[in-house]
Amino acid sequence: MKEKEILLSILRLSKEKDSFLAEELPVLAWIPKDFVLKYLESLAERGFLGKKEGFLTISPTQKVMVLVEALNHGVPIDVACKHVSWKDFELTVKNIFEVMGYETLLRQRLKVEKKGFEVDVLAVREDLILCVDCKHWKRGLGVATLDRIVKNQIERAEAVTKNLKKISEKAGVRLKENVKILPIIVTLVEANHKVYAKVPIVPILKLKSFLENFYACLKDFKVFQHT
Repeated sequence: MKEKEILLSILRLSKEKDSFLAEELPVLAWIPKDFVLKYLESLAERGFLGKKEGFLTISPTQKVMVLVEALNHGVPIDVACKHVSWKDFELTVKNIFEVMGYETLLRQRLKVEKKGFEVDVLAVREDLILCVDCKHWKRGLGVATLDRIVKNQIERAEAVTKNLKKISEKAGVRLKENVKILPIIVTLVEANHKVYAKVPIVPILKLKSFLENFYACLKDFKVFQHT
């Protein structure tokens, strides 16, 4: 219970600033200071917070980590999500791809025959491009809504195949002639479907694991290939 209140207090404070003193946390009014400081130290040791010149720091990626930890401690998702923006979520997804060795492009505008598309994240390697839609969902979705979202993402992936030269130049990656394009949806919370219409739907906490293992299952997904 105390941990839940501390995590929520961090989220509220981090919406206004990316560094703060432990003494600024409102929970100190009703939770013993020794307990709060010990828990903050534990969060820092686990990488949920940073430290700099006596201040606690929190990056966009760490905000998402704290949010997920808050959910695990019983904070309602609609309450927790008020304090983490969709931009923080997109930056976290981008950072995970970069850690996994991809070049990334954020919020790319593409055009095909006068029709415009915007892709949240493009993760680029010489043989593969992941076309990523970041969904900062606060709750589960109905099938009709999910169907629309997936169809739109498939369209974006098709648009990527028509803009490879532009993407190659901006990412600084020389693409192979037979480069593959995979549409993927990354969510804040686990969806009811892991795959829909052959498009993987991956919760952010499982994204790194997915990237380590998905290539062996590529044949099971919706993949576009430029030849």
